[in-house]
Amino acid sequence: MKTKEVENERLTEWVDGKAIPRMDLRYNGHERCLRKLAILEDKEQPKLVKILRLDEDVKVGNLNFKAGCKLEKCPACDSFISNDTYCRYCGQRLRRYGHAHEGL
Repeated sequence: MKTKEVENERLTEWVDGKAIPRMDLRYNGHERCLRKLAILEDKEQPKLVKILRLDEDVKVGNLNFKAGCKLEKCPACDSFISNDTYCRYCGQRLRRYGHAHEGL
């Protein structure tokens, strides 16, 4: 199963106030739940953003960036990012150079 499919699939249901694997998963429900949990835990661990210094002019969306400009990219999905705590495209938690981890 592909990672994206695992991320988007609901694997649990609430029964008597407890989250349990869906009953229709039967044989591999626990394994699939644990795989999804591991993927989500990995995304919660902050990864250092990539800083890209442009060698030439680049257009990103509606914006034009001149050569020499610095842009940040998500370390997980390689998308251009803004000054966010999480990547808006893949959900990866982000960390920047010289910033302390608050709440970790």
